[in-house]
Amino acid sequence: MGSLPLVERYRLELAEAVRSDASDASGRAERLGEEAVAAGVLLATVLAAHQAGVAVADLDGDGSPEIVVGAADGRLYAWHVDGTPVSGWPVTLDAAYRVLATPAVGDLEGDGVKDVVVPLANGKLYAVDAAGHLKAGWPVGIGDVADQYGSQVINSSPKIADLDGDGKPEIIVGSTDKQVYVLNHDGAVRWTYKTGDMVLSTPAVADIAPGTPGLEIAVGSGDSYVYVLSASGSLIWRRPTGWTVRSSPLVADLDGDGKLEIVIGSDDDKIWAWHADGSLLAGWPQATGAEVFSSPVAGDVDGDGKPEIVVGSDDASLYAWRLDGTALPGWPKGASQSVKGTPALANLDADPELEVVAGDLSGALYVWGQDQGVLSERLYLPFVTKAP
Repeated sequence: MGSLPLVERYRLELAEAVRSDASDASGRAERLGEEAVAAGVLLATVLAAHQAGVAVADLDGDGSPEIVVGAADGRLYAWHVDGTPVSGWPVTLDAAYRVLATPAVGDLEGDGVKDVVVPLANGKLYAVDAAGHLKAGWPVGIGDVADQYGSQVINSSPKIADLDGDGKPEIIVGSTDKQVYVLNHDGAVRWTYKTGDMVLSTPAVADIAPGTPGLEIAVGSGDSYVYVLSASGSLIWRRPTGWTVRSSPLVADLDGDGKLEIVIGSDDDKIWAWHADGSLLAGWPQATGAEVFSSPVAGDVDGDGKPEIVVGSDDASLYAWRLDGTALPGWPKGASQSVKGTPALANLDADPELEVVAGDLSGALYVWGQDQGVLSERLYLPFVTKAP
């Protein structure tokens, strides 16, 4: 196995250890990870502790994107595309608590320098500058409900957006204390809106109600409702699902009428879809076979020139529907275990249709397309290869 490329050796050795229940699986990963760093390849430096999505943005202003992610060791990591750490990173927020949310990257002060905002499982929100320094006045409390039992504390990922159009960004995030928080760029709380249960859903920000000043926020709550809030924090509408909402909303003009639709999953095993005014789309909701933690995406999967809605489910399946709620022929597609992550849509070949890429809890990465069916490769830890 020594003659194989490092990434291939890493994948095969770790897969062999997992299949045989070998006790040295972690040790093998550690050893190969050290080799990878020396070779300029980044192989899961946050070994077995990465439980949040990554952000990709030009953090240092050099024209190339960096990769930013939080981990269960309470740190934020940032790497260049060649796998080398960004100067000043990783940043330790609090080693006693986990990062379970995807960081948001944006220019908080309007000075042309990017900042990173992320919540920690101690009930606080942190802001770090591009050099890895904690910004003055941060962290700030967003409920201060601290994790004691390894549960999902502040799984909601923040969004940075100028809600009111004053040229200064706000930070929007849900919290375990049942509230949606909107903070000014300096961390001062502008307003909160209390729902009936914890907010694990990541908010979406868009011009959902054009007649209302500013941008609106769509978000789900554990109380089973999906909320649309104004830029000033007033309720525009809320609609019930049948159970807890942990999925995050897709907000897009799906039918081409110039108005936005909101699509989201629920633990009632269904996908729900509303028009911007809160009325249900015809043909919705649609049922899956289990809870839907995954968040929906939309794109032209079958090449008919119209978007389809694609989402994973805890029944180990990927679903695709047309806008009228009819299932796409040949769907759902089966995976090995629950599909909790958001699928990605991309044109990976020369045909006009988008392929669907998704991973499941077994560690398998799937690619589905109209022509090739399904390709599956089992990846146990994320990696980024060095650019040639």
